Amino acid sequence: MLVTLPKRRPKRIRVLIDGKLVSPLGEADVRVRDISKEGALVETSDETSDVGEVELTFLEKSHAGTIAWREGSWLGITFNKELTKKVWKELSAKQLRVGAPRNYRHDEIEEDPERIEVTPRDIRMRLPY
Repeated sequence: MLVTLPKRRPKRIRVLIDGKLVSPLGEADVRVRDISKEGALVETSDETSDVGEVELTFLEKSHAGTIAWREGSWLGITFNKELTKKVWKELSAKQLRVGAPRNYRHDEIEEDPERIEVTPRDIRMRLPY
């Protein structure tokens, strides 16, 4: 049986924008990876609180919000107010274009042949050309 799921709402775009996250534990450098008018997916290596009010700053604009979830270095942030049309248009211009096919699977790629062959008497290196 084939089941069709509706597209995720609201529309999300993939971006790669550096920013700052201010939380009750302090300030952290973050990278915004994915964004919608209602929230953002950010990546950080700093410890920030798991829940609570935060302020996300990117593209010289601050957006108040709440950390909705955390998994390792990934945070989901829900904005208190929806992004304006002007900000959304600016973000859309920075959207990443992803070229990998949808059915891409890492384990299906053939490995490169070994370039070095070692025998008891010599070492041979295969050149790529």
